[in-house]
Amino acid sequence: MKKIVIVCGEISGFSYAKMIMKYIKKINPSVEILGAGGKSLEKYGIRIIEEYPSSGFIGFTDVFLHIISFARFLKRAEKKIKLEKPDLIVFIDNPGFNLQLAKRLGDLKKIYYIPPKVWAHDYKRIKIIKKYFSSVITIFPFENAIYQKENIPSFYFGHPIVDLIESQNIKEDFWIKTGLNKTKRIIGLFPGSRKSEISNILPVLLKIAIEISRTLPDLQFIISSASEEMKNIISSIQKKFNTYFPVWEENSQSIVYVSSLCFCASGTMNLEVALIGKPMCVFYKMNFINYLILKFMIKLPYISPVNIIYGKKIVPEFLQNMPYKEIQKRCILLLDNKEEIEKQKNSFQEIKKICGTPIISEKISEFILKNV
Repeated sequence: MKKIVIVCGEISGFSYAKMIMKYIKKINPSVEILGAGGKSLEKYGIRIIEEYPSSGFIGFTDVFLHIISFARFLKRAEKKIKLEKPDLIVFIDNPGFNLQLAKRLGDLKKIYYIPPKVWAHDYKRIKIIKKYFSSVITIFPFENAIYQKENIPSFYFGHPIVDLIESQNIKEDFWIKTGLNKTKRIIGLFPGSRKSEISNILPVLLKIAIEISRTLPDLQFIISSASEEMKNIISSIQKKFNTYFPVWEENSQSIVYVSSLCFCASGTMNLEVALIGKPMCVFYKMNFINYLILKFMIKLPYISPVNIIYGKKIVPEFLQNMPYKEIQKRCILLLDNKEEIEKQKNSFQEIKKICGTPIISEKISEFILKNV
């Protein structure tokens, strides 16, 4: 029996792991799939050999404060994977941890799915990838040329986020649970999926929501939450702002479909919004030390994956120091100005073409099985 280990951390990594596991099992049910990742993966048929520690944080200072728990996890994961002697290890995203583990696992065969963004910062990581991985599976079309230039076998099948987009028939249950009025416009707030993101970004989104409400009092707002734990953090922040917007813990795409405009933390959610075809503004904020470090390290003109893929700013981005009056004007334009709305939506059609058509995860799974 062939044996594959999937190593992933964070909610987005778990989502991609679930999709490839589903297709691997469909194509070859006899393959045993093990995981160093979230406990939630167990119900999808992955036997967890080591549970990824709960993080929910971002940035260098946060990582430093949690370094001991991750060092312990690294040691345990290395030991258990070596004991299992898998035919293949698939690493998903999460480069800070995954590259360290890959080095420790030596000659075991490894594929990197969603490899480090060496084109954005820390290009020297490509040497580690070349030494320890047999191939990489990229999610941005321009990445292939970078890896191939370094003689690293690289493959692009499209962006797997496409497989997560579902047509939604918004049920009456949604309106009952949220208390939203179907006849009034809605703005969806997506403050991120990690503790640090929510703590830094949600206050910005709430402040903007309050300001816009003064101009457009009929607007409604709803907040997306990735988990019960994040919902509690959202509730405590709302109390400070004296806001009582409903918080939706289920499928975040439901919010996108009912929204006239989305306020998003920079991240994969931006692509989901674009593929569904709803206007958005993108925000990012972190503690000042992390911001200074990243500003020095990262050489990118944009922070949103939508703008990065398109190669041009098609959605407005607001980073760190928020010009609230400018943001308010821009948001009102994206609610009321048909030309501005259509400009974004037309650009999103191009994003759809670049990202590819569904069953991308199936193609990736077929590639993985061929390399076992």
